[in-house]
Amino acid sequence: MGGGTSHTRKDILSSKDVGSLEFEIIECRIRVYPREPSQVVRLTPSVVADTYGAWTEIIPAGVVSFQYHVIGILIENQQGADTFLLQFAKNNPPGSDLDILGECRFHLGALAGFFPTQAIDIKALPIEAGGGFYGRSKTAAGTNWIDIAVLLSRHFPQSYTPPLWTTWPW
Repeated sequence: MGGGTSHTRKDILSSKDVGSLEFEIIECRIRVYPREPSQVVRLTPSVVADTYGAWTEIIPAGVVSFQYHVIGILIENQQGADTFLLQFAKNNPPGSDLDILGECRFHLGALAGFFPTQAIDIKALPIEAGGGFYGRSKTAAGTNWIDIAVLLSRHFPQSYTPPLWTTWPW
């Protein structure tokens, strides 16, 4: 921990695998899910344009043994050019109703599938250890699926949690 003998904020928490807390900035190792390169998660919208498809399990409950944030989405493949709206939720504790975490929107044009994996940063509330992560999609055209993987990072609880809005969305 740190290089000195005093116990400053920098020395509060430090480890190569877990992460470090330095002046209230948390850095930690990023993990990818699914872990196998041959696997992706397919989000399929409703066949009706601008209508969400069913919730899809992205990270199963019980898989991640620590509290975590999903910090990014990796677009691996898609069916066609379209505007996508993805919505994410957690199931915490396992077996409970889904809690909405956030959304992201993007457009993949005529060159959809031409570029290799694309990353989209997202900000989401923390998910408890053992909690599942879910997603669903809708598109402007309807029916265009998208294959994704997610980037996650360990969450370190802070002493202050801002209050949540009482309604969704707003």
